[in-house]
Amino acid sequence: MIVPWRYHLASLMAVFLALGLGIVIGLALGNNRFLLSQQTVMVDRLAREMASIRAGEASLQNTISDLRNQLSFQDRFARAALPYTVRGQLMGRRVAIWVLSDLVGNDTLDSVSRVVKLAGASVTSITSALAPFSQLKGWENQAWAAEAEAGQQRFFLQALVHSLIYAQPDPVVDYLVRQHAVTIRGDYKTAPDAVIILTGSLKEDRSHWDQIDQPLIQTLQSYQVPVVMGEPLSSTAILADRYGKMGVPAVDNVDGVAGQAALVLALASGQPGRYGQRGQARQLLPEPGWIGL
Repeated sequence: MIVPWRYHLASLMAVFLALGLGIVIGLALGNNRFLLSQQTVMVDRLAREMASIRAGEASLQNTISDLRNQLSFQDRFARAALPYTVRGQLMGRRVAIWVLSDLVGNDTLDSVSRVVKLAGASVTSITSALAPFSQLKGWENQAWAAEAEAGQQRFFLQALVHSLIYAQPDPVVDYLVRQHAVTIRGDYKTAPDAVIILTGSLKEDRSHWDQIDQPLIQTLQSYQVPVVMGEPLSSTAILADRYGKMGVPAVDNVDGVAGQAALVLALASGQPGRYGQRGQARQLLPEPGWIGL
């Protein structure tokens, strides 16, 4: 076996280092003063290095503190400026909100509802549908069962959207509520003129998208209802990219002030776009020309 030249070089260097170390030790043993002086030099050098490290650490901590203060100030400013950014953008609009994922926490939902109202709109209802309707059992004995057999998911979504858009009661919706398949805050007695979808997923597979998000988008689009989508940063699947490809204005950071402003302005503009800071996002906000700013 041929030994590579690098190993030869390493072996030679090790030998020379060992010889050099032996000479230093021999000299030191023959002269204690030399050993003591070298120890003093090494201790002094280590002390200087430690002092330098401590000074650098203190400087770094000061920098971190300054950056935190700047970030806190910018966050406070953004929150204070948000009402001025969105005020009047949705004046008189009626907005229904759909929540399709438990990644959308109550804090995010409440913040989105609040900013929609700041923009001058009313929130007519909040519908939560977190699991596919295909998992429902016991619907086979209902009067409308024959209609559902062709496809449960689309049938139930169709019933919900039809009841929502036309503000009409529907026994299918009543059944879904009784089965806890959906929860509805507010009511379906006032027809909305726009829908906000709040969604997200931790899975990179398409199950959430195929079973919940895409069928709802297609159903809403068939009724020609303006739709915008918001997704929290905790959603690793970045469903906003898929919404954007279907022509739905989509925001990937709706749990923050910037995302909430983008959501309102995207709904006001009526123009498709991909907003945020991840994936295929190209803008933070819609162009001013589309929203009258």
